[in-house]
Amino acid sequence: DVKAILRSNTVSTRTRLRWMWEICRGVQELHRNSIIHGDIKASNVLVYGTEEAPNDLEKAKCQLSDFSLACMVGNGNTCGYVRGQLYTSTHRAPEVWEGREWDYPSDIWALGCTIYEMAFGTYIFEPNENYVIMKKGFISYHKNPMSKLGKMVPIVSLIFEMLMLNPAHRPTIDDILAHHAFDCV
Repeated sequence: DVKAILRSNTVSTRTRLRWMWEICRGVQELHRNSIIHGDIKASNVLVYGTEEAPNDLEKAKCQLSDFSLACMVGNGNTCGYVRGQLYTSTHRAPEVWEGREWDYPSDIWALGCTIYEMAFGTYIFEPNENYVIMKKGFISYHKNPMSKLGKMVPIVSLIFEMLMLNPAHRPTIDDILAHHAFDCV
């Protein structure tokens, strides 16, 4: 999975951005087909070599996996909070923590957490943090985002858009793919 590869820190920033874009394209296909993934995270992203360069990470591709929590929406279907704990706690959107119905913006939140993890090699929220601590921690990042996020400014601005507490204020997957953070991809 991409998480294990990124721990080795041997992948260029450009390749990381391309992989992020590829994951976003996968989410776009899901959302266009009325599917919510339900568990987007780096460990659910598979990396595979191309025929031409099977062992070259700089040319490798990636794709989403683990659709065990996926839900189809539309035609009266909603993805209510019916299956217990959805999303991994480090990637769980506020509306999911609060037991409200989840939708495409919940995937966008998890995708934002995943992009952060791929960019900086760590979770934006620590495992096992409860929701109140997570929410307070996120607010403190808003006050001083550069204290933890380093110099990847375009991707940082995108992450903050994706992690808006109000789901209605998060960008759509099409907005994300059009973001200037992916201009070099």
